[in-house]
Amino acid sequence: MQLRESVTIRARPEALWLFLEDPTLMREWNPKVIATEPPASPTHGLGSTYRVCYRYRRPRALVSPTHRGAPAPYRLVWELVNDTPEVPVEGTRAIFDLTPVRRGIRLKQTVVLPDRLIPWFVRWLIRFVMLAGKPQGERALVRLKRLVEEIDGQAG
Repeated sequence: MQLRESVTIRARPEALWLFLEDPTLMREWNPKVIATEPPASPTHGLGSTYRVCYRYRRPRALVSPTHRGAPAPYRLVWELVNDTPEVPVEGTRAIFDLTPVRRGIRLKQTVVLPDRLIPWFVRWLIRFVMLAGKPQGERALVRLKRLVEEIDGQAG
């Protein structure tokens, strides 16, 4: 199952990369993330592994950002691996595609959830809610857009 969302951000790519390459900043823009821990190793960013705790069912996952695809369009992939055996996440990925457009950057997020992790009736319900439902509160990518434009506006 794949969930997709996109937004156009009026900012430089470098400002957006700050938020995407460092999972410790996820709490700033993703309301589902309640805690992140940087890697124990001295290296940060691409190729490092971060522990992330999500709001729903309190699952914890290890997130490793890996960069693929340069020059534009740019792609950043977060691979999730199990941190606790009771919450399997193997094969789950968050893919961020950045494409330069006339007025900034088009950011497309695709969350890939393996079908084996979600019962068929829950997948059907998710699809229905995605088509007919209204989001509660500010969506994650809208919040990210606001933060990036605010920070890039202060820098520029």
